Amino acid sequence: MKRVLALIAAFMLLISMAACGGTSGDDAQEQGSQTTEEEVYTITLSHQYATTTAFHDMVVWWEEQLETRSNGRIQVEEFPSSQLMPPDQEFAAMLDGRIQANTCNSALMASFDESFCIFEMPFLFGDSYESLENLAAFCKTPEYDELIAGAVEAKGIISYPAYLDGAREISTIKKPIQTLDDLKGMKIRSTGGRFSEVTADTYGFSAIAISAAELPTALMQGTVDGQLMNPVYVYQVKSPVSYYTIIPFDYTAVDPINVSKSFYDSLPADLQQLMDEVGGELLDHSIEYITPLLDESYEAIAGEMGIEITELSEEEYNKAAEMARTVWDAYEEQIPNGAQLIELANSITDGTYTG
Repeated sequence: MKRVLALIAAFMLLISMAACGGTSGDDAQEQGSQTTEEEVYTITLSHQYATTTAFHDMVVWWEEQLETRSNGRIQVEEFPSSQLMPPDQEFAAMLDGRIQANTCNSALMASFDESFCIFEMPFLFGDSYESLENLAAFCKTPEYDELIAGAVEAKGIISYPAYLDGAREISTIKKPIQTLDDLKGMKIRSTGGRFSEVTADTYGFSAIAISAAELPTALMQGTVDGQLMNPVYVYQVKSPVSYYTIIPFDYTAVDPINVSKSFYDSLPADLQQLMDEVGGELLDHSIEYITPLLDESYEAIAGEMGIEITELSEEEYNKAAEMARTVWDAYEEQIPNGAQLIELANSITDGTYTG
């Protein structure tokens, strides 16, 4: 009797095992496919900007597009205002896998790859309004893809350009800049790019690199006499300055969103395609977003904030534009393909670029 019971128990065990493990090859493949499709890829993104800025808004748009259009398979965890780490540590963190993405100004990009120094050139792309169109055209050229974005990708970072806030112009605390002589001897916060010292020497002021998070305090404490910042930023963060002068000293507010290439390569093909699609739309979205903000910001600076806006005389402005060629020459001498990129920018601004 015990033998019969043992045989029955063994038979029942075999039936149970068959029920649990008897999935067909097709069914197993389908289950595996479902598991892969449902896998969630998390992007940790760090940046230095406050949540009140246009830079942050661009990241939020990018995040929403990726999460919605991937049906939640991509999730973005954003850490603004340098909550996670200082901005100068972000590229190393992307390369070693601690974070997967960042956004930063072009001066910091140039510390990773010198090709981005092109955006430090004064007057190269025109004033704030002109530069919106000119920079968008520049960043869509094959030459940009090859010589700038391609150079960055070769070092392990995929860069999706976005342009915000207009040209970096000068705003000061104690006195207005009405002539170029007024700049002499002043301490001006710059983005700290490679050519910021060349620009400062050319125009007679001292460039001091300070992070965006520390800048309001530096202005209030008199650590610097003024700043190179964009009109939208000055308005959105309510910069503690009294005077604003329209001189397009650089365009380092070309703030790309950057993604670790190793993370990108780990994604399924359809999510890689989605990353590229959203990244390609980012520039056009930022232009559409920022254009009305330029009008609003200039008006608010003068009205709501009571900041005096100064435009140089035509003679002084043309003189400043001519002096910029000193910085362009330094770029051409020091940067591989520098002359080609300067020529490209000039051909776009004067309308002779043919593609």
